[in-house]
Amino acid sequence: MKAEVLSTRSPDYSRSKTSQQNPQIRKLSGATTLIPTTYGIYQAYFDASYEVDIFGGVRNQVKAARADAAAGEEDLRNTLVSALAEVARDYIQLREYQEQFHVAKQNEASQLDTLKITQVRNKAASDIIGLGEVHPWPLKLP
Repeated sequence: MKAEVLSTRSPDYSRSKTSQQNPQIRKLSGATTLIPTTYGIYQAYFDASYEVDIFGGVRNQVKAARADAAAGEEDLRNTLVSALAEVARDYIQLREYQEQFHVAKQNEASQLDTLKITQVRNKAASDIIGLGEVHPWPLKLP
């Protein structure tokens, strides 16, 4: 078992300047006193603490935090892959619909051509027979 020593240091500094009038000290007709009335206070702080990690609790917390970060990154990648897969699937479906539309347009054009051919044949047959315009089927018999 390996024990680790973890240290924490926190330096700090403060400065203040105060001015104080002492009513017991009186200045006599312009004479100066030897007691200062303005004081400067300077303080510096330094705190250090050490913790021995005998059972590896802090080290395990660091490992757990790294594992959580890696899991979050993998979740992000998973979301990105899912989004890209959905976009690709939608694109393929769009292309299929475009192809179906193209085939339907070709089918429509083919059926219109067939209609024109049928109409031309119908007119030609009626001209040959001399019936005029042929009625559509089924004929109604008297």
